[in-house]
Amino acid sequence: MSFNTDVLTGLELTEQFVVNSEDLAVAVGSGEVEVLATPRVIAWMEQVTVRLLSKRIPVANTSVGIHVDIVHRAPSITGDVVVILARVNNVSGLKVIFDLVATHDESVIASGTITRAVVVRQEFTKRAGLN
Repeated sequence: MSFNTDVLTGLELTEQFVVNSEDLAVAVGSGEVEVLATPRVIAWMEQVTVRLLSKRIPVANTSVGIHVDIVHRAPSITGDVVVILARVNNVSGLKVIFDLVATHDESVIASGTITRAVVVRQEFTKRAGLN
C-alpha cells in the first residue's frame, strides 16, 4: 500500500470550534474548572487531521492516530471560538506527522504534533476484532 506523499507535504486545513458546556473539563472529567478540557482540544485537533488526510488517501484506507504531543497553554471558556490549524509537516512511509496550533482571538492556546498511520481499513478492523 502506498499513497502520493508529494500531495500531502505542506497541506493544511483550518477549522473552527465553539466551546460548549460539554467541552469543559468539569464535563469530561479532566478537571474541576469550567474551561476547555485538554482532551477535547486534542480530539478537535485529531478531527482536523482526519479530515485533512481522509480525502487524500485511497478509499480502502483510513488513518489511525499513533502519537500525540500537545501542550495546552491557556484556558478557553464557554462561547469562545477556537481555531485549529493542521499542517502536514512530514510523511515517512505510511506515517504522517502534523503540526497543530489552536488559537482563540489570535492567541495560541495549544500546539504540538499528531502522528497518524495510514492503514487498510478492512485489515485494521479485522485485526481489532470488529468484523
